[in-house]
Amino acid sequence: MNITEFTHGQMDAFRAAIAGNNLEKIVDLISFEDRDDYIAWRKRWRQDYRNLSDTIRRLKASCKGPGDHSIDQMRRHGCRVTARAMMVLRAASKAKARASRVPKPPLAA
Repeated sequence: MNITEFTHGQMDAFRAAIAGNNLEKIVDLISFEDRDDYIAWRKRWRQDYRNLSDTIRRLKASCKGPGDHSIDQMRRHGCRVTARAMMVLRAASKAKARASRVPKPPLAA
């Protein structure tokens, strides 16, 4: 699940967890169970983040030059807030993946 797919209840929980800097609560919102799910989730996250980043760059470029750019500036700000939230979500996904890793047995001497 990506941030753009959250229900209103999940988004409220996500915002509260970010405000409290509580990765454990965010980890509960992430839905992958094994390594293959994690890799697919991460691939999709990267594509979504890349698209969002391109949008931010495009909006920044459109703000240059004469004229009123207040709408583009507001859109850019909203995209930047979403990008920060996506980075927190990525950190939580890494924590969940790390926690679910099976430790390797020690090497025999």
